[in-house]
Amino acid sequence: MVRGKGSEFETTLAAKLKGASSVVVFGVGNELRGDDAAGRLVAERLKSFECGIVKSFTVGVAPENFTSILRELKPSHVIFVDAADFGGCAGDVRVIGEDEIMEGVPSTHTVSLSVLAKYIRVQYGCEVIVIGIQPKNTLFGAEVSPEVRAGVEALVDSLKKIFSSIAPNSR
Repeated sequence: MVRGKGSEFETTLAAKLKGASSVVVFGVGNELRGDDAAGRLVAERLKSFECGIVKSFTVGVAPENFTSILRELKPSHVIFVDAADFGGCAGDVRVIGEDEIMEGVPSTHTVSLSVLAKYIRVQYGCEVIVIGIQPKNTLFGAEVSPEVRAGVEALVDSLKKIFSSIAPNSR
């Protein structure tokens, strides 16, 4: 979980966003598979956050279909938020290192985030950050678990705090 003021997560993410001039957040996931909707929920909650340097999009299970947005917006940083099984407790949130994103593992996404992140770096020159939320249940037709909902809210609060610090005129 994203815990406390100045948590390790917030410190890590703030360092990765240092010098950001604009940020695109892609909320990845399938709303029909319970906790796999976590990334989408984060992106939806961020849409109401008014901040000139941050734009948020729900991209479902095919984030590669939204890369044209990057050509138009020219962000310095792209953040993917997705459910990710990293062995934590349900609802835990962490920055996923590039070496942890496995290329050949089957997922609900048509293109692995590892391949997509590399493409975005090369094609658009953006820094790419992947944030994972530990799911509890991703069965078809399941509801989002209370633990993941709490993780989503904590992550949204942390992102707003960090974005506000890099864009002082935001709310």
